[in-house]
Amino acid sequence: MSLTVIVKNYLTSYTSDMENGDYIDFMRELAEWATSQADIAEYRAENLDEFNEE
Repeated sequence: MSLTVIVKNYLTSYTSDMENGDYIDFMRELAEWATSQADIAEYRAENLDEFNEE
């Protein structure tokens, strides 16, 4: 089972009892967090590549 499937299953279970508004707020917050984590990882990878080229 892929990590994505595990996370999706967990989120489905965790959010199943949420009211619609709470669910929307949670998913937006999660999306912002995930985007920032991806940006950080991308920044680190780019800087590591630049550092290794020097």
